[in-house]
Amino acid sequence: METAQANLQALQFGIIGKVILLLFLVISVTIFRRRVVKLIRLMKLGQPENSFGSFGKRLTSLLKYVFGQRRLLMVPYPGIAHFFIFWGFIFVVIGYITTVGQGFYSGFGLPLLDGVLKPYYLSLLDLFQLLVIVAVLMALYRRLIWRPPGPVYSSGANILLFSILAIMVFDLVGDGFKIAIAPEGIDRFSFASSALAGLFSSWEVSFSVSRNLYFAFWWAHLLVILFLLDYIPYSKHLHILTAPFNVFFRNLGPRGQLTKMDLEESESFGVNRIEDFSRKGILDLYTCTECGRCDLNCPAHLSDKPLSPKDVILNLQHHLLGSGEELLKSKADAKEGESEEKKGQLIGPIVEEEALWSCTTCYGCVYNCPVFIEHIDKIVDMRRYLVLSEGKAPPEAATTLRNLERSQNPWGLPQSSRTDWIEGLDIPLLSENREVEYLFWVGCSSSLDARNTKIAIAFAKILKAAGVSFGILGEEENCCGDPARRMGDEYQFQTLVETNLKILKNYGVRKILTTCPHGFNTYKYEYPQFGGDFEVWHHSEFIGKLIREGRVKLKAGLKEKITYHDSCYLGRYNDIYESPRQILKSLTNGRLTELPRRKGKSFCCGAGGGRMFMEEDVGKRVNDIRTQEILDSGAEVVASACPFCLTMLSDGIKDLDAEERLKIFDIAELVSQSLEL
Repeated sequence: METAQANLQALQFGIIGKVILLLFLVISVTIFRRRVVKLIRLMKLGQPENSFGSFGKRLTSLLKYVFGQRRLLMVPYPGIAHFFIFWGFIFVVIGYITTVGQGFYSGFGLPLLDGVLKPYYLSLLDLFQLLVIVAVLMALYRRLIWRPPGPVYSSGANILLFSILAIMVFDLVGDGFKIAIAPEGIDRFSFASSALAGLFSSWEVSFSVSRNLYFAFWWAHLLVILFLLDYIPYSKHLHILTAPFNVFFRNLGPRGQLTKMDLEESESFGVNRIEDFSRKGILDLYTCTECGRCDLNCPAHLSDKPLSPKDVILNLQHHLLGSGEELLKSKADAKEGESEEKKGQLIGPIVEEEALWSCTTCYGCVYNCPVFIEHIDKIVDMRRYLVLSEGKAPPEAATTLRNLERSQNPWGLPQSSRTDWIEGLDIPLLSENREVEYLFWVGCSSSLDARNTKIAIAFAKILKAAGVSFGILGEEENCCGDPARRMGDEYQFQTLVETNLKILKNYGVRKILTTCPHGFNTYKYEYPQFGGDFEVWHHSEFIGKLIREGRVKLKAGLKEKITYHDSCYLGRYNDIYESPRQILKSLTNGRLTELPRRKGKSFCCGAGGGRMFMEEDVGKRVNDIRTQEILDSGAEVVASACPFCLTMLSDGIKDLDAEERLKIFDIAELVSQSLEL
């Protein structure tokens, strides 16, 4: 026992060792602090916003997505590896604090961890160190040998992985030599280090050699950690520091709600400089992990369009970090009155216009981002700058916006056309009967498109069969504004909102039914920004409700092999997945073929973000890709719950000459057919 205590004392640093340790710590922390201060100064270039509300939700989000790694685990192989690396690093850092403290004072220990929890901590530390070694080897195999598409395979990632591997090995081996030199009873809980200690003891090397090896591994372990402390803020792995903050301060509002612009007070419209982003938007740029999951789920990128959500973020990040001093000086010059109009423009030099207009706003990038980067907000904000400040948009988009302004619908058709579909159906107008319970907001597509009016007719028949009290606005109905807002014309959107709210309030509307997920999303989440609070139902949920209440009884009359295509704005934006499926299962005796990409991973039809009204002449057609996937499933019928999706997939069926092999219907049409049976 006395020998062990004496040996333990021999492992303590002398004055020179403590001075060197202190010097290394001061230098490393100074370098780290200098970088962090600059990053904070750059972030403060952005516009301030209130992101501190709902503390409980933010804390829950932090626990779920940072400590629980929930989104990373959506892709199992890298997710599991990252999970163990993350937790192993936390345990090692805790141990590192103790190790450094003991370098100055042999009796140093953290509360609890040096007491009742110490045995558990020691066991978990060794366990996670071994798991981290396995996880790092998995990651290195993936990066150096397997190399699947998506991530950026940079040398920086390899530096980090080999450094983490070195830390784990050096710590285990160092502890092994320490236990071999000065064993204690509690060492048995450090099962891996104790096993190494047994191996080292069998070598029968001298005490001085063992002591020197312990110090060598101790210093190697320390220096690698200090190297990472200073390397990470300057590298692509900056997200290690910023991801917890980015998750904590993430947008807790509805996914389908874009920011409201103050058109009267704003001095500029949209974003064309780093300073135009919010501070959270700049934090997003720091936080990209370069994992490529946004690209792997982006329909524009996968169809060979010039959009890479990953590159949008990384190009903005490189511009920010590479031009940091210039940006700070530019802001200082602006305060002194010097013009900065042409300084630091983003659109063109940093982000291509064509890339911005390729986005379908499908939410696939944000939904799959493990650190909650908000790509779509940035893309729409830059569109806003082009449309509102520069008056620039692709020809078809410009035509659509003019039609919305002149005729209140994207095609420029006369308002009188909105009631053509109701002929012979005895559907009341609110102007004739305002005492109805629900307003059926038909929408531009379902009231003006010849194919999609069948959706409106089918849904109206279902409502009448169920005895639902409803009416429509008819010629008084305008576009809800979704295409205008997603194309970047916030002014036109707000004009439509103001007009529509006056009409709805005049009739005392409280409950709205829609067949279009875009209108559903707009009324449910964006009209409340302007004082329009309504109870909003998408027809897929409302029909399901009527079935559950026994007001609609279905007959399982569909014999064909059927599948369902998830709409982006119904699924990823609003988490409505099961109601459409339950309806289809009721129609088919439970037979429903699922597509490989479904629910949150569903592949976009290509119509969102105003793309419904724009030509697709670069790369492959998004709707053709999705249609081919449906054909490959062997389905004979595909059901949708969105008129945009129905249009795009119908076009895809024609493009692929598959009209004899595949039919498409809205779920309302299928339910209506069942009622007629």
